[in-house]
Amino acid sequence: MILRTVVSLVAAAALLAACADPETDPRARTKTGALLGGLTGALIGSQIDSKDGNNTEGIIIGGVAGALTGAAIGDALDKQAAELRQRLDGRVRIVRQGDELVVVMPNDILFEFDSAEVAPELVPDLRELAASLKRYPGTIVEVQGHTDGVGSAAYNLRLSKERADNVRAILVGAGVEPSRVIAVGMGENVLPPGVSAIPENNPLRRRVEIYIRPAR
Repeated sequence: MILRTVVSLVAAAALLAACADPETDPRARTKTGALLGGLTGALIGSQIDSKDGNNTEGIIIGGVAGALTGAAIGDALDKQAAELRQRLDGRVRIVRQGDELVVVMPNDILFEFDSAEVAPELVPDLRELAASLKRYPGTIVEVQGHTDGVGSAAYNLRLSKERADNVRAILVGAGVEPSRVIAVGMGENVLPPGVSAIPENNPLRRRVEIYIRPAR
């Protein structure tokens, strides 16, 4: 009975987390992290057997530990997002997507057509991002490269990986631990966030998105 109740609470917390808006509540990620962490911890704690068969103590211990961990993760994400918005060029967007931060580089000037070379004017922003990643070591980073739809799908997949690799190289060269950063080529098929349809040669397709996720 207790286990079913805890499972229901975790599901409800996940729904509330999806509704949290960090643009109107700068502590949204902290609150969501604490809530989800606490309830998940309680779920784990409910599996702890006690001498008398009552696992209430385990639920309490798990809930407290989970809440503290979740709050710490959420607070770190809140602080990092605020710092990045202050330090990066205003053209670079910091987007909240679930429990992660997405750094969206300026799409129209990041890469020239058919090129994997990062525009020189964006290198300082990537180095600033690297400095932030070093200040917040409890995350992992996924660099996703994208291309437009001109040319073959196989060529574009290779080009997108080269673009992601070059961005990763700048981050690692600026001091980010190599094991924290992976590069992924997404090819031509994934449109920018919030876009349903654009021409194949639209420069908005030529971009890199950098996902910052808690290292759980």
